[in-house]
Amino acid sequence: MYSLHTPTNKPDSLAHYVFSSALVPSSAIATLGLSVLIVSNMSLTNDGLVTILQGSPRLTGLTFACVNLIGPILSFQHTGMKSLNADFKFIFPDAPTDASVFSYFPNVERLNVWDPPPTFSSGRIKEILTRHCPRLTGYKLQDKTGTPLVPEFCTNIAANNITEIMFRFRHISLETVSAILMHQASLKSVRHFSFPDGIDMEAEQVAPVSNHFQAWGSFLQLIPRGCSKLETLELNAHEMDMDVVEQGEWACKNLKNIQIRVKGLDTKDKILKAIALWRKGCWQRWQEEAGAPVGAERRLKETDTSIEARVARHLLKFDKLWTVWLGYQSWNPI
Repeated sequence: MYSLHTPTNKPDSLAHYVFSSALVPSSAIATLGLSVLIVSNMSLTNDGLVTILQGSPRLTGLTFACVNLIGPILSFQHTGMKSLNADFKFIFPDAPTDASVFSYFPNVERLNVWDPPPTFSSGRIKEILTRHCPRLTGYKLQDKTGTPLVPEFCTNIAANNITEIMFRFRHISLETVSAILMHQASLKSVRHFSFPDGIDMEAEQVAPVSNHFQAWGSFLQLIPRGCSKLETLELNAHEMDMDVVEQGEWACKNLKNIQIRVKGLDTKDKILKAIALWRKGCWQRWQEEAGAPVGAERRLKETDTSIEARVARHLLKFDKLWTVWLGYQSWNPI
């Protein structure tokens, strides 16, 4: 990863101009095989940006933070770029124009965008993405206001093939879930950003949960029940009720990664017991697949109605499950 920036402690840092060749010699980038680049706190001409991109043939991820792009869009394409991260106004400027920075990146698959204005033209954004980014199927949508960013993208902007969606947990609503479910035939990953912001998911303590949307928890169950291609489910700030979970079958049988909280599974000891039962069940399944006998006394008893056993039985429904987080660190089956 490489970062280009001007010091933020300079007054009006966007007024400082630097030749792109002085920032990153193209020969050095090519030699290093640069794959990820962060450009921040500067004004940059399109000529300079294209010079950097031409010298970075292996670049797959690019971030623009507090960048002012100057001059007309040039006729150039970086076909290796897969992930683009930028603030809303940088990639969707207020002034309508036929030119777009997206024209440089025709093969972008994932977009991370933040800080949208209170209002914006969904139709214009859809036209830009449809024209320039036909492969775009993954979205990370961040806003610090009440802008309905997820419903707007899922309903009016994105094509009907979203495979990845990530959003702020406090913006989960009935409208958000309904919009996400419009893409249940293609979704492979549903996640929210860490809650609270910056929390260490692998810390030596049980993570907190949120009361937000708790009363509508049964509605969230429609995501794993309806998204048959889902491989990653991360709703780690929401506390699921096993009574509700067990009312309907999850359709996502190819689930590989899960981060959830469960009501009643609220201490380190309880979480570790559930993980131990799940891992034991995985081992027994592998033994059976290998033709080794597994005694009935070693199986997870259906009569065990403890919260730990109920959670373990639910996890064992997913043969491909590899990473599990229940509130205290991440665990694998072995």
